[in-house]
Amino acid sequence: MRSPAPMAIDLFCGAGGLSLGLTNAGVEVKAAVDIDPAAVKTYRKNLGAHVMLASLEELTPTELMRMAGLNRDECTILAGGPPCQGFSVQRRGSNHDKRNGLVETFLNFVVALNPRFFIMENVPGLLAKRGREFYGALRRKAEELNYECHVTTLNAADYDVP
Repeated sequence: MRSPAPMAIDLFCGAGGLSLGLTNAGVEVKAAVDIDPAAVKTYRKNLGAHVMLASLEELTPTELMRMAGLNRDECTILAGGPPCQGFSVQRRGSNHDKRNGLVETFLNFVVALNPRFFIMENVPGLLAKRGREFYGALRRKAEELNYECHVTTLNAADYDVP
């Protein structure tokens, strides 16, 4: 008898790159959320109607779980890529980008949903001067919750992604 597929939720899903990778790995993505209408339209066309146009600052974990058809502790993987512009070395402008706080929003969903694993994708700058504080808070809280944290820098070109 085959065991059921792991179930995931993708936050800050964009056009669906992370969801596509999870799906290709045999994970069932139950819900996805992004605030960008063009990204959600692309996601819906290519990956399905389980995507919601919403701000994660306004969506509650209870609403998200209802949308996914999951209860607390039933999500195997919570994945997401909070906005990276404030941490990017290519960024111009102020040293303070209000979107940086969305790393904490992602963590709040980790706390509320209690997935078995979480994957957070971002830029290497999250580990540098502009992002260190946000990364440190995320890691401390994750370890308090008994998550084992691993950080890896990948080059998308190594995976045939432009």
